[in-house]
Amino acid sequence: KSISLFVDNGTYLTKVHPFTKLMYIAAAISIPLISGRLWMFGVFIAVSLLVLASGKILKKTLPLIALDLADHFSDPWIVQPEKRQCAVSGRRIEILPEGIFYALHIGLNILNMLLSFAVFVLSTKPSEFVDELEK
Repeated sequence: KSISLFVDNGTYLTKVHPFTKLMYIAAAISIPLISGRLWMFGVFIAVSLLVLASGKILKKTLPLIALDLADHFSDPWIVQPEKRQCAVSGRRIEILPEGIFYALHIGLNILNMLLSFAVFVLSTKPSEFVDELEK
């Protein structure tokens, strides 16, 4: 048995060259980071979701998305060193606007990386990728 996550469903996405998918990963990760704009993360997350949906493999990425949302949006928005103003305060917790944007930046970056890697991993046969690397 293969331990690959590859899904062979005969869609166009499985026929795209592996290096094209690698270039997509590079662009999806670097362009939002270079621009520094939160909306760029949203653009590439939306594109990745559309590609995954059109390739009929979005369902396999839902556990990754749920894990990311649960994990990366829970802690970092509470602790932020540049304390300017408090958005919400409780017994021992202060939620700061800077912390919320910091957590949003980290969470969107990780979600973007997960989805762009999912495009590659779920639609590229490992043996095909190795063959292309050998060429």
